[in-house]
Amino acid sequence: MKGMLTAMVMALVLAMAASTETSAKGNESQLPLNEVVELGVVKTFGHQQSVVMVDGFWAKAGSNVTIFIDELMNTLIQMVAPVPIPTDVPIRIPASGSDMTGSPGTGSNVVEIGDGVSLPNPAGYYAVNGIGIQEKGNNPCLLTLWGRMVDPAFESTDRKLAQFELDKCRSFPLSTLVDFKQAQLPKSADTFVRGVLACGGHSAITHPPFILPQGAYSSTTWEIKGLQVHGGRVVAETDEVQPQGTIGEFARANCVKDEAGVWGPGWTAWHECPSGQLMTGVRAYRNEDKWFTGLSVICKVPQRSVPPRKPVKDAVGF
Repeated sequence: MKGMLTAMVMALVLAMAASTETSAKGNESQLPLNEVVELGVVKTFGHQQSVVMVDGFWAKAGSNVTIFIDELMNTLIQMVAPVPIPTDVPIRIPASGSDMTGSPGTGSNVVEIGDGVSLPNPAGYYAVNGIGIQEKGNNPCLLTLWGRMVDPAFESTDRKLAQFELDKCRSFPLSTLVDFKQAQLPKSADTFVRGVLACGGHSAITHPPFILPQGAYSSTTWEIKGLQVHGGRVVAETDEVQPQGTIGEFARANCVKDEAGVWGPGWTAWHECPSGQLMTGVRAYRNEDKWFTGLSVICKVPQRSVPPRKPVKDAVGF
């Protein structure tokens, strides 16, 4: 009886092994092991989801076999909302001391990753590394956010992440006075925007070239004529953000770098993400629906976690 029971168990084990091997071959989520590990040999096997020992696997006495499930291989660095600050904790003022850069204008719109564009992956997979502003008729009225996947394992070319257009741009569809400029960080798989600085001036066509006192510039006539951005590097091993000294910028002719210049208030104050965060959108301030007057950054925290789905590519890339 004992011999018959042993034979039945052995037959059952072999049948299970053969069945597992068949299913494992058609399932990339499993790593099937079917080799012989010889005496004195050290072998390590790892996979992001599961490892199965199928018919043919044998570890001889004196060998050293390690099998592990790599959790990092099954996770992705994503941008998530920061933990809310409790109401009983004082809010720290950002280092810039400002709640925006530029001028507040007459209204504003929130522009975040995914707005006005089609992306192959969830918005949380991306962060911003450049801001573009297009002018029509010398009025800045089309805003574009550029960037890429936050996780460096899915490095690709930069792509348009968001776009927002004011009526001023739409009212001149055939205008020949079109000018696009972009404040872009140096190309990098792990560096993204942390702060923005705006420069102001007047449209050279809307306003004649004469000198006005500094106080004469109102929030409605102020236009974004230049931008600077500075970045932070995502450390893949820890998800921390290291501030970087690199800066990208553009400045149109009527952006004044000297605050005492004749065309406007010039460069204002930086608006920056809190420590450990990166930019994923902006609040775009505007004069009615005519031109952009200022920006404030919207930020999130990079964090490694299990993604809702594996990243996919389109014609542009990830």
